Amino acid sequence: RSLPEAEKIYSASGFTPGRSIALPHLKAVGREISIGGRAIILMQPAADSPASDLLKNQPATFAGYSLRVQDLSKAKLVLAENGMANMVEHAGPFGRSLLVPPAKAGGSWLELFE
Repeated sequence: RSLPEAEKIYSASGFTPGRSIALPHLKAVGREISIGGRAIILMQPAADSPASDLLKNQPATFAGYSLRVQDLSKAKLVLAENGMANMVEHAGPFGRSLLVPPAKAGGSWLELFE
């Protein structure tokens, strides 16, 4: 489905669409949806993005995860100690973030942010 279709479904279900989000590091656009004081981000990648390639082989309910960490620098060190060196910080939708690709995060995108 497309991002606009998903937005309509969530809106019709009583959830509040929030801000639009550019995700240039994933070559994607997104929309924040407020759910019970929390938020999810619906994402639609461009056809040539790494996320698009991954999603072609995933069920429609595929999701990545964003986790807040107390210290992003410490998280980066822990990742490096566990075979995930050279993780590059970027400005994600929640601020300074590290994006761990599915091949290193059990099959799902993992974003760590402060």
